Amino acid sequence: MITGKIEKKEFSEGMSDKGAWKRCAFTINGKKYSTFDEQIMNTFNAGQVVTITGTQDGQYFNMKTMVLANDDDNTRRPSAKPVVSADTSNKITRMACLKAAVEFFKGSTDEEKNCIGTEVILACAEQFETWVNR
Repeated sequence: MITGKIEKKEFSEGMSDKGAWKRCAFTINGKKYSTFDEQIMNTFNAGQVVTITGTQDGQYFNMKTMVLANDDDNTRRPSAKPVVSADTSNKITRMACLKAAVEFFKGSTDEEKNCIGTEVILACAEQFETWVNR
């Protein structure tokens, strides 16, 4: 994570095998950080104090997000994208469906609860998950 004032904003354009491209380079703390993300290009300007996140890949820094450094209320975070892997998303869905199945059977009478085993609750959760993922 890098925080600093945008000292300069420069645009460059070109052509590649994939077509036209446009890149914006932000100078922050004396170093250039570039992005192809048009939302970031159009939102942030010289003079703003920002925090950027990304990863270093050899000589290039792959910018992932840029947000105002003093933006605690999340009102101006156009480039902040939730980073949730598909595996994590599937686990969250599965846990939510399991919780829903348990809650569903909580209202059962004591006699009914004695007949309901773990397998029944898991089968119900799987049905919920199937419905959610359709």
